[in-house]
Amino acid sequence: MSDQQSSTPTPPDSVRHGAGMRFLTQTDLEVPTHQIVAPDGSYEAAAVPALDDEQFRDLYRWMLTDRVFSRRMVNIQRRGELGTFASTRGQEASIIGSAFTFQPADWLFVGRAWTPMFMRGASMKDMILFWRGIEEGQKAFAEHNCQIAISIGSQLPLVSGVAWGMRIADNDAISVAYLGDGATSTGAAHEGINQQAR
Repeated sequence: MSDQQSSTPTPPDSVRHGAGMRFLTQTDLEVPTHQIVAPDGSYEAAAVPALDDEQFRDLYRWMLTDRVFSRRMVNIQRRGELGTFASTRGQEASIIGSAFTFQPADWLFVGRAWTPMFMRGASMKDMILFWRGIEEGQKAFAEHNCQIAISIGSQLPLVSGVAWGMRIADNDAISVAYLGDGATSTGAAHEGINQQAR
């Protein structure tokens, strides 16, 4: 063994094997939640929005539309008649409930969650054309202040930029993003979120 090899310092086992490192778990984080429905189905009556019966039915119709459209699009995609398509199954209430509050001047950027675009006036036909690779389908989206991001998480910096512009112009509007959990693994998502946190 040469003198150079014998003089090379060896890190202690605790450093080499990660001993002493601490990983965060769910129990380390306190995340406040807003919950009005208990596991047994009871709910806080005072927390229910002041909507009439027709508005509640409308919300339910949109949730059902979201589920049926998503299921049919996934079936078409699996037959090879459609490009990639992300299902929103199980997320209908959070998607429709939030989209119900949007105003016409608000901007919508989606990586998934297509029904808010329908609620704004975009057509299912245009959505199907878009996902079949026919770009004309996207023209109508811009007319309704909504755009689709194909690249996962890529819409987050755009949402931040639009929000900054609204703030500078003192607009009474918001920019909204819908994304899947995969987007949180992208640099673009963190860049967009950190820009808004400033």
